[in-house]
This record gives sequence, structure tokens and C-alpha cells, in this order.
Amino acid sequence: MTDAHWSLVEDYATRYGRQYDSFLAVRASGRRYFFAANGKGIVSGVQRGRRFGVFGGILGPPENSDQILVEFLRDCRTQKMRAGFFAVDQDTRDALARHGFQANKFGESAIVDLATTDWKGKRFEWVRRQTSYCQRQGLTVEECREPAFSPAGWQTLISELLEIEKQFLTDRSHGGHLRHVVGHFGGTLQLRQRLFIASQQQSGAIEAFVICNPSLDGKRFVLECFRRRLDATRGVIAYLLHQAMQRLKAEGVAEADLCMVPFVNCDEPVSGDHWLSRKAIGFTGKHLNWIYDSQGLFHFKSRFRPEFRPLYVCSHPAIDLAAIHYIVAECGFLKISPGNVVRKVREHFSKRRERSTLAPTQDH
Repeated sequence: MTDAHWSLVEDYATRYGRQYDSFLAVRASGRRYFFAANGKGIVSGVQRGRRFGVFGGILGPPENSDQILVEFLRDCRTQKMRAGFFAVDQDTRDALARHGFQANKFGESAIVDLATTDWKGKRFEWVRRQTSYCQRQGLTVEECREPAFSPAGWQTLISELLEIEKQFLTDRSHGGHLRHVVGHFGGTLQLRQRLFIASQQQSGAIEAFVICNPSLDGKRFVLECFRRRLDATRGVIAYLLHQAMQRLKAEGVAEADLCMVPFVNCDEPVSGDHWLSRKAIGFTGKHLNWIYDSQGLFHFKSRFRPEFRPLYVCSHPAIDLAAIHYIVAECGFLKISPGNVVRKVREHFSKRRERSTLAPTQDH
């Protein structure tokens, strides 16, 4: 990959990326990249044995999707690889179906329509309450751009964010970050990414941050990586997301993507899906929240009143448990921290009363 290749990936991810993880293809390590002829589009993913899992979707004009897939599948056949796509939306699923892919629902995305959201009324009362509380505690939100800092000042900021990132991983059920599912901050920002921080007005101490990735040529931003200190002010993430979305709305951004909630609302059959995989995915969402709290995440994101849209995993020529295992393993769901899992189980059962009020996943 040359600098010209990377520049093209970033340009296509910004202009044509439609998945929450599309921009994560930019300068990603451990991936292989397929460039369709004559600049028609790009596909990137991870090869494990004879399986090639595509993450970030098809980067290219929608009218080129069919030709991109023809070339990509021809290349896969030449290398005797079996292709799969992760977290695709309905339009991409339909395009893949035309080329013999089978799909299973894997979760839902949460898209906030900024053009029509005014944050008023009872529906947004909880969000406004978190914002009001955090502001009374002396928190402010600001966007940070590297040119506004001295080199030393920027490095100090990055070091503080890395410490928050480190804290985030210490209480997760998993032994590392979940690749392709939960964002990871490694200390650098790409040119078109945006950083918002929530900090104490008097001391300047950062309590939380969120990184926003561009997609759909700037019509949508993905609030893909949000972190807080373990001792941060209650409600700081809701406050930070609320403020960031208000600023994006003021700039004319049409949508905010709060990313995928995996394993939720996957019980209903999808035409041609693999029933055993459907049962396994649904069971995980309902009964294994001590490993990954899908229900809690769905409840939190539902407070911003997004439109929940189905996301699928697709495999060629068919979905099976091996394809689902590849996805689950590659994303890191199987790499757990035993000590943290035990603690999460205790928390899960000790908070049963509070969790009984979580938003029902089928109530959109």
C-alpha cells in the first residue's frame, strides 16, 4: 500500500462509506485491500485461512456495486477463498444477494436524523437532564483540532486520551478491544476525523472524548469511539454525544450514526437465512449480556431516539456456523477476561431490578 493507495481509501471511505465501520478501513493494519479496475471501488478485509471477511462494506459509487462484486468474487475464486461481509445494511445485502450471498441478521444500527431532531419535548427529557447535570458540575464540551495546539500541547492531550482509553479496557469483559465493533484509539487521528472532549472548566481535566468519522460525503458522521474515565461525572457520555450532535446539526450534517448494537432483534427469520446461526445470535443477545451487554447498549442509544436499522452478515455461497464463528472470533468476542467476566456476572444479577426497566429491544 503506497501513500496514493491510502489516500484513495480515505477519499472513498469519506465519500462512499455507508457503514459505521467504513472509515476504519483507513490505514488499518492486518488487512488486505482489493481495488476494482479503473477506480470503480475498494473492498478491504481480513483473511483467515480460506475465509476472507470484508469489513467496512463496499467503498465506491452505489452504481458500481455489482461490477465491483463481480471482480471481487472472481478474485476470491482464483485464490480459492470464501468471502463474507460484516454489518451490511439492507441495500448492500440486496446487492450481495444478487451475487449468491446468504444473509443472517446480526444486529441493528442507530441513526439519528439530525435534520428533524430538535432535542425538545418529553422524548428527549433524559438527554437534556444529563446535559444539565454535567453543566452544573462544571463540564464543557469543545472540539479539538491539532493545528490549534502547539506540538507539546497536542502530545499532552493525546497522552491524556490514551490514559482514558487504557482505563476503558480495564473493566471490559474482553481481554482487548472488540475489533470492527468497538472503536479503538491508538494515539493518532486521520485528517478527516473529528475529536470532541468533555473537560472540567476550571482544572481542564478531560473526563471523556468521542471521535467522529465522516461518511456519505459529509452528510453523516459516525460517533464511533466514545470513552470516559472510570471516575467521570455521571452522564458525561450522554452529555458529550448530545453536544457533539448539536454542533454537527448546526453545520448542516444530516445524520449521526451511533454505530451497531450487535445481537439484538435477531429472532425473526430472514428469507434464506441459516436457522441455527439465527438461534445462536439471538441467544447471545438475550442471555449472554454478562459478556457483551447488548440490551444495555440498546437502551442507552434508544434515549437519543434514533431509527434502528437492521444489519446483516453475509456469506458466499451460504451462511453456516463456521461463517458466524469466523465473525465472532475475528471481532474478538471469544477473547474474554475471566476476572472481569466474573465481576460482570455479579453486577448483572445485583442490578436485575434496574435492568428490568431497560427499553425493550423490539420497541422501536
